[in-house]
Amino acid sequence: MPPPKKAAKKAAKKAAKHVNPEQKKLKDLRRAFEHMGRIEGLASVMGEPDADVVRLVKLAEQELKDGSAKNGAELLRASEHLVFASLASAQGQKAVSGQLEQAIREEYEHLSRKAEDHHGAARPANDAVASIMKKSAKAASDALKRQAYRQALELKRASEALAHVDGDGVAKLGAGRAQDAIAVAS
Repeated sequence: MPPPKKAAKKAAKKAAKHVNPEQKKLKDLRRAFEHMGRIEGLASVMGEPDADVVRLVKLAEQELKDGSAKNGAELLRASEHLVFASLASAQGQKAVSGQLEQAIREEYEHLSRKAEDHHGAARPANDAVASIMKKSAKAASDALKRQAYRQALELKRASEALAHVDGDGVAKLGAGRAQDAIAVAS
């Protein structure tokens, strides 16, 4: 008889709920560090990142300064996905099998549900974040219709990451104007 998997999953979930807040903050700081490193690495190869990426990086830097590691990490995660969406756009479209297309569409829908669940439960983020989230979701839908699947998934992941940003902290920030941003690839 196989071991009871449900009990192990429940125990892991219960343990995860009792994570020390300081450990969670350190994990989010590490995530932010890793996302920023990938963004900087890609920017050094690609050149100047687009204005939305620069805005999100600026907002993330401010969130990190203000002590909100979670928001900073989510903003940088979204930025990273936008950079990869830009790269996917340059690659063009690749033909995929019917099974892969179905798996891609299921993942797209899964990300859409996650974004809706998080966005519906949280205070809306500031105008810049909300605008980029909406723009990414629309571009993802357009890319899916064009069968630009890699780009569609990256854009949808960016939108989903922005849905995780808690509006309480980021609402007090400015619009993250591109001219105020610290150079990403410095």
